Amino acid sequence: MKEMTQIKTKSIALAIVCALLLALTLTLQEAVATTQKPADLLAFIKSTEKQEAIAAQANLQVRQIMALSNSTKSSHGVKFVVQGQGIAGWQIQIFSLSGHPVFSQEVKTDAFTWSLTSLNGRLTANGVYLYLITVRGTENGQVHTHLGKLVVAR
Repeated sequence: MKEMTQIKTKSIALAIVCALLLALTLTLQEAVATTQKPADLLAFIKSTEKQEAIAAQANLQVRQIMALSNSTKSSHGVKFVVQGQGIAGWQIQIFSLSGHPVFSQEVKTDAFTWSLTSLNGRLTANGVYLYLITVRGTENGQVHTHLGKLVVAR
């Protein structure tokens, strides 16, 4: 019985750590994007919700955001696809789980294939990465964001 309680306690602690890590990652991603640190995570979340509400009311309509990979071989990458209406362009940012920027690219077409290289041109290590896609609308500074995870395994 004591072992079950310890396992339960460890599971809860792990879940809390994961939630905090995700919150920290979101904050770090915003700091990288704006070169400023948000003073308050709650204010950051509210501003993101406001941006998404503005995008929903205007002509920016993001129908689909996908990360596709047909192979785990190092010669292939991950294809990101953004589809919708009123899209001026979008940015893909890749981060390590610790929040360090790994890759960033502005995109004007509906698809981009990341070659699994870092900002310095080296192949990334096997592991789990976070990606943040920021879609910009054609009118009134509309923005839609999408956060996801991907695994690099060669």
